[in-house]
Amino acid sequence: MIQRLTRHLARDPERLRSGALAGFVAAIAFAVWMKLDMRITGDRVDDFQLLGGIGPFSDDWQITGASIHHANGALLGAGYTSVEPLLRGPGWLRGITFALVENTLLWPIVLLLDRIHPDIRSGELPSYNRRWPFIAETIRHIVFGAVLGYCFERLNRRTS
Repeated sequence: MIQRLTRHLARDPERLRSGALAGFVAAIAFAVWMKLDMRITGDRVDDFQLLGGIGPFSDDWQITGASIHHANGALLGAGYTSVEPLLRGPGWLRGITFALVENTLLWPIVLLLDRIHPDIRSGELPSYNRRWPFIAETIRHIVFGAVLGYCFERLNRRTS
């Protein structure tokens, strides 16, 4: 399966680039929505701090977290190119489906992060194992997916 996927991506590097670019743009949309929902709700469910607040560069978590987040978005976008043909509906809906599956599959990691993340343990960052963070992350992933699918469809149409 991995060999087949690798051959598929190697045959169409432009599609892979389109996916990575769409994922990067979608990561920006996710980040804008995250900042907006934190401002509206006052609940600091901050993915930048979650990602950047652990590890050797945790003192600069804003930069580290944003960098990791945007790189993840580009990688997810590149990965999206391999499953996108299997999904149904318009581009934005295919992107949402992909993003919600990813969010659902990775959500159990929150149980581990709530126990080991230094900022959560210190109370500087709230626990993610609550109702609101799950809702916020679901909405953010809907935004990410819609932008990913829409942008990829537009970019892929242009390069075809």
